[in-house]
Amino acid sequence: MRFHRALPPLLLPFVLPLVLLLGAPAAAPVPAAAAAPCKPGSGPKLAGRDLRDAELPADLSCADLRNAKLDGLTVRSPLTRADLRGASLRGTDFLSRPQMEGADFREADLTEASFPYARAAGADFRGAKLEDASLFYAELEGADLSGATMVRAKAYQGQFDGAKLVGTDLSDADVYYADLRRADLTEARAEGARLYNSTMIDTVFRKAHLARARLDSGALAGAVFEGADLTGTELRTVRARGASFRDATMTGAVMSGADLADAVFTGAELTRADLREATGARLTGSKGVPADLPAVTDKNCAPGSGQNYAGQDLTGVTEWPRDLTCADLSRAKLDGADLGSVVLDRALLRGASLKGVTLRSAKGADLSGANLGRAKLNSAELTGAKLVGADLRDVEASSLKAEGADFGRARLDRADLSHAELQDAVFRGATLMGAEVSSAKLRGATFQDADVTDLAADYAQDADFSGASSRLAPGWIVFWAVVGALAALTVVGIGRRRVRRRRQAREAAERSAAEFARLRGIRDEEITRLGEAIDAYDEETHVSREGDSGRHDVRDWHLALDAYEEAKAALEAARSRGDLAVVAKLVEKGHSALRRLRERGPKDELT
Repeated sequence: MRFHRALPPLLLPFVLPLVLLLGAPAAAPVPAAAAAPCKPGSGPKLAGRDLRDAELPADLSCADLRNAKLDGLTVRSPLTRADLRGASLRGTDFLSRPQMEGADFREADLTEASFPYARAAGADFRGAKLEDASLFYAELEGADLSGATMVRAKAYQGQFDGAKLVGTDLSDADVYYADLRRADLTEARAEGARLYNSTMIDTVFRKAHLARARLDSGALAGAVFEGADLTGTELRTVRARGASFRDATMTGAVMSGADLADAVFTGAELTRADLREATGARLTGSKGVPADLPAVTDKNCAPGSGQNYAGQDLTGVTEWPRDLTCADLSRAKLDGADLGSVVLDRALLRGASLKGVTLRSAKGADLSGANLGRAKLNSAELTGAKLVGADLRDVEASSLKAEGADFGRARLDRADLSHAELQDAVFRGATLMGAEVSSAKLRGATFQDADVTDLAADYAQDADFSGASSRLAPGWIVFWAVVGALAALTVVGIGRRRVRRRRQAREAAERSAAEFARLRGIRDEEITRLGEAIDAYDEETHVSREGDSGRHDVRDWHLALDAYEEAKAALEAARSRGDLAVVAKLVEKGHSALRRLRERGPKDELT
């Protein structure tokens, strides 16, 4: 505490009144009654007016500007609670942070209008046209823009907290760094829109169209994307804890580095999606296979505890995530898949169809009962894997690393396991007929009750086939079966040849008869056409009525008639293809006679 020296007593009479005067509290002013808001349309009456060349009132609050024309104007007047329904405001410039709170712009045309920093909380823009409009930094809290068209609009850093944008078209719009908390964008169209770095906490995008949009680095906690189209959408590094992507289409979406803790992906289509370095992602119930998944950090995870693709047909997948550690692929269909770059360690592949598949790493995986026929496992890592009862016939597994793997009761017929590392592997009850383990490392490997018929084990190290069995090689069985079959065929062959010759002769006769019938029909049609040609010539020249009048040379006429009659008789008597050739010559003879008649024409009459 600081102490001051006391004032001289002579100054007290002068100082005390001054202190009392200055220290006395001022009387509080009586607040005026708050003015009631005006009623929309109760201000200046300008409905339907063309105001493009008019001087606007200084205050247009609550003005009636329905269907008015203000295109291209510079508007400085306040428009609080003004009624601008259906107004034309194309290219209109609103200056000085325009006041538009509660204004009604329903169905208004604001194409290319400019109202940055606008104070338009609670305004109604339903059905308005806002293409290429500039409303950046605008305050639109609680505004209703449902059904509005905002294509290419510039609304960056705008305040849309609690706004309604149901069915709004935001295609290619700039809405980045905006506040969209609790906004409703149900069924909005925002293809190609830029909403990056925006706050979208609890925002609703249900059934919205967001293909190729940018939402990267946005705050999306609790956001709802149910049924939305997010094809190719950028969601990189978003913070989407508890967001719902239920039934969304997210093909090719990029979510690398995103925080997806507690997010829901049930029914979401994630084909070719990128989830590299995403955290907290649980894709339970999703569809499709992402191109990239977060790396599994727990290498001791339980088989099947990772991504779940059990029972799915994945044969059409062309892009695979690099890490499917502990994934559940039991009973999945992966025939012909190239999984050479995929880590499948501790994955669950029981009963999966893996015919012709290429594998590289499946350490500790469970492939019991899987079908790996003709699979390519050269230099693959299967250490500690379970292949009990698996079908490995004709696999290519040279230099396979499968120490401690369990091949119990597996089918390994004709499998190539040369140079494989199979120390402590278990082949109990397995079938290795015609398989090859040449130069393989077999120390500690167990072949109890295995079938090693015709097994090639040249230079195999530490091989111990005690307890294994070998039967008659399949080659000898086939040989004696062939000998017996040849003997039976020799007895039966002669009789079959006789039957075959008779059948061939009968078939040849049937083909010949069919061909004769076809040619006979053709000749019959040719005779008919010759008769029609004769009738037509007689109709033109009346040669049959005038006869030997001297006007016609009837010699060729009679030749044509004779050829027609002879052809009919020859066809009736025809029994071979040679007889039909005679008919064809007679028909041609008749046509030749008619051609000569037409070339000469009737003789000129003597006058």
